[in-house]
Amino acid sequence: MKKSEICLLFLIFFTLFSCSKDDDDSEFDSEAVAEILESHPWKLDYQLSNLVEEDPYILTFLNNGFVEYANFSEWSKEEEKWEVKDGKLIMDGMSLSIDKITSQELNVSITEDGIPYSYNFTEEGDEEGFPLAIIGKVYLPVSEKYTIDGETEEFNKENRDDGHDFSQKIWFEENNIITYTDTMLHYASWSKISESFIFLEGQEGDLFEDRENAGFEISLGSTGDITFKTYYIEGNGGVKSSESYMVTSTVVLREVNLWDYLDGPNWVLKEVEKNEVALTEFPDIPLGTIWFFNSLTHMVEERTDYSDTDIDYMPWKFTEEPSESNIRIDITVDADEVKTFKMMMVNIAGLWLSTEIDGDTYTFKFEVEPYAE
Repeated sequence: MKKSEICLLFLIFFTLFSCSKDDDDSEFDSEAVAEILESHPWKLDYQLSNLVEEDPYILTFLNNGFVEYANFSEWSKEEEKWEVKDGKLIMDGMSLSIDKITSQELNVSITEDGIPYSYNFTEEGDEEGFPLAIIGKVYLPVSEKYTIDGETEEFNKENRDDGHDFSQKIWFEENNIITYTDTMLHYASWSKISESFIFLEGQEGDLFEDRENAGFEISLGSTGDITFKTYYIEGNGGVKSSESYMVTSTVVLREVNLWDYLDGPNWVLKEVEKNEVALTEFPDIPLGTIWFFNSLTHMVEERTDYSDTDIDYMPWKFTEEPSESNIRIDITVDADEVKTFKMMMVNIAGLWLSTEIDGDTYTFKFEVEPYAE
């Protein structure tokens, strides 16, 4: 939706009548109403405008006299002024009214050109209530669902097509979401708009449909799975055009196990230590060597750099069932030699593998290979 269209929608959304308001406007407590509006963000629950649905959004009345809103295609900050005065909500110079207002519900309506419009907002917790448990964790998509013009199509790892990559991992940092696979590493800044709504900026990864700026509804299930839901417009002519249609996308993410970090990225050898002393070179595995752990073939695919087409394949397996504190891997480094590597560290920041060679301890420190443009 274009920004001008969003602004117009917000300008026509409200007509103000308090649910507790009598015919005498003097009983309308403008200060109390303003305090309720400022108390938390508001989420569009439903609207009736000739039974035509609009895309959802979050509306926040800031206590500095400005209004901030975010939908699934735009986040606008402090561009419209608002105030409650004489029983009216004044927004950008327009007088608007309310049918009902409580701390949990805001009902508004307007009749324009003889057409009645009705909107219902519900309480949306602020960003302080965001599920911070996901920060610092890495997740993997387990299912995706798209609804287009009432038709729903579902994908998962078993029935995926070329447009869906279920090997992509998503790491939530405080201010960034990092996505990575064996072929790319991308960063997207994100902002918490409310308890269940975030807005991403700069995202280029496949998971989020190559949308550089997009809002997402996020919910954390009882099992720990995360559900991402978004809407976007396909086609021409804008939201209300017969040439366009709404697409609903829902992605379910599941936290990866520690050893699942192995599967997916290209790991680049950055440093080799012998008995905790860094070496300038290690001829058997030169610095810059790339290891890719293929969980399907159970091969380590070794290349000298990302453009190398000459790949060496080394069988690998877990020495025993991996646990959070003990992950050991057997790698057949040549036809008749198997080395056992202990995983000293594994996360998006690095992979450290340690092994014994002729009585000395060698530690191989890998990092995720950045995406090559």
